[in-house]
Amino acid sequence: MSLVKNYEDEYGLHFTIKDVHVSYANAIRRTILSDIPTVVIRTETSEINTCKITANTTRFHNEIVKQRLSNIPIHVKGNIVERFIKSYRLVVNVKNESKHEIRWVTTDDFKIQEKTTGQFLEDAEMNKIFPRDTITNHPIDFLRLRPAIGNVDGEQIQLTADFSVSTAKENGMFNVVSKCSFQNVIDSEYKEDVWAVQLQKMKDENMSNEEIEFERKNFQFLDAQRCFKKDENGEPNEFDFVVKTVGVYTNQELVNYACEILKNKFENLIKGIQSQIVPIHSTSDSRDIGYTSVTISSIENSYDIILEHEDYTMGYLLEHYLYQMFYLDKTQENEMTYVGFKKYHPHDEYSVIRMAFADDTTAMLLIKQYLVKTCIEVCNDIEKIKKHF
Repeated sequence: MSLVKNYEDEYGLHFTIKDVHVSYANAIRRTILSDIPTVVIRTETSEINTCKITANTTRFHNEIVKQRLSNIPIHVKGNIVERFIKSYRLVVNVKNESKHEIRWVTTDDFKIQEKTTGQFLEDAEMNKIFPRDTITNHPIDFLRLRPAIGNVDGEQIQLTADFSVSTAKENGMFNVVSKCSFQNVIDSEYKEDVWAVQLQKMKDENMSNEEIEFERKNFQFLDAQRCFKKDENGEPNEFDFVVKTVGVYTNQELVNYACEILKNKFENLIKGIQSQIVPIHSTSDSRDIGYTSVTISSIENSYDIILEHEDYTMGYLLEHYLYQMFYLDKTQENEMTYVGFKKYHPHDEYSVIRMAFADDTTAMLLIKQYLVKTCIEVCNDIEKIKKHF
């Protein structure tokens, strides 16, 4: 595993990971998209709503106003987050006093108040928390207030809101990236070889230059994308990443943070296994225990490891490493006969690693040993990437 390219431009952070399984690349991507915590204003339901609207005469009803408020990124991170969400609240109080012009409410109108003293942060601090766009130098538009008409006053918005911490897994409004994706690295030599074969075939069929050029463009858009770099098993093993932040974190911080979160997941799994918190039981008992989505298996000596509140991010990594490290090793005294991962339904708050062995007598002991060794190996590989960011 290695990082072979790492640079930033106006389109984001670009880096290439080499000699890794696709589950590893996917885990990094899913973590950046879903699991990076950020300071937010929760307004989705009445139970968790932290926004109190005391005056709203705009054309938007309260729920739309709250939803628009939650979409605005809040640039607070690091060691000050805990103190910030406990000590400060957001205050917005704007009325259109004009009789002729629409009044735009933007993040320039936002104020942050210390809860105990009632003092407001200075403009310099506010500009850090709600910065203007680096290209247009314009704040984020929030609402527009229509002017007074006759005896009807101009529109007004007055609200307060408390801060909290959440992730995009809780709500897509809290995403910290505008772009995060990866693709297989194209093997240029293999691509040229494939095209040479097709080109010769077209020449043998006496196709015109115009037809050949048309087919060449088709090839570049379609079959050329299948000519990616592969390992000895024919699986893609080199990936180009691009990450672009919305601004709260730097691109480098996001990748570093994602690696740290991933590593913590596996370290916590090790602790859970060693303290016997992680549910491990015979597959035939899963439904009776309460995991009703789990299917009954005909595999002999199979066991289910329940990953509570985890999904494909962690599951496919475990499946791959277990397969490579233990299933393929046929020298083991008690051979592993099956390993697989599945999240049975999107609404389930758990997913399942299923393992089976030739001999049932030592299966439970081996499961715990294999899982711990696997988690340690994953953590070591994550650290190799993390040190570059």
